[in-house]
Amino acid sequence: MNNTQPESFPEPIDAARLAVLARRRMLLASLGKGSAVVAAVAAPMQSLAAIGTLANTADGKRCTISGNMSAAHSTGNNLPTCAGWSPGYYKTLSHWPKYDAGNTPNAVNAINGGSGSFNEATPFSTLFGDGSSDSLLTCLVDTNTHQEEFHWTAALLNGTVGSPAQNYPYTAQQIIDLYKAGGDTRIKAYAFLIDFMETHT
Repeated sequence: MNNTQPESFPEPIDAARLAVLARRRMLLASLGKGSAVVAAVAAPMQSLAAIGTLANTADGKRCTISGNMSAAHSTGNNLPTCAGWSPGYYKTLSHWPKYDAGNTPNAVNAINGGSGSFNEATPFSTLFGDGSSDSLLTCLVDTNTHQEEFHWTAALLNGTVGSPAQNYPYTAQQIIDLYKAGGDTRIKAYAFLIDFMETHT
């Protein structure tokens, strides 16, 4: 009598499960390489999945820095469009989230996704760690002197709760973190913000 067990074969894997496994491998690989979105921003994956990967930029690619720069697998159909406002829009203080037109007009906003707050008089360097020591509003108004700060300040406001931005992929804190990351991460984020996240004027 033969007590050997019949030979077993692994269960077939369907296409959906293969896609999930491929995506997991890609995400794990990006963690090891210092992905611009995951490592620099240090954002929980669910927050990025809930926002940027469920919307498209105007060119139909996923609304994240890495999603927009990657190949066709990052595109999605029938998804809402993500869009922000240009720095020129935020030159007018009354366009800022939480604008208060009281005796001394101001706009005090919490740094969503982080802690603390900022307003129009907050120095750029205080919030972002370096750059101009002029106020955020000055950085928006004086574009010749503050070209880079001009765009980062708009991104900060677009990522702030109460902004008119649509499906914006990053919180205010994530924008600050992208700037502070420096190097290639900052360069790629800056290009993405200008090219795709300043849709409205």
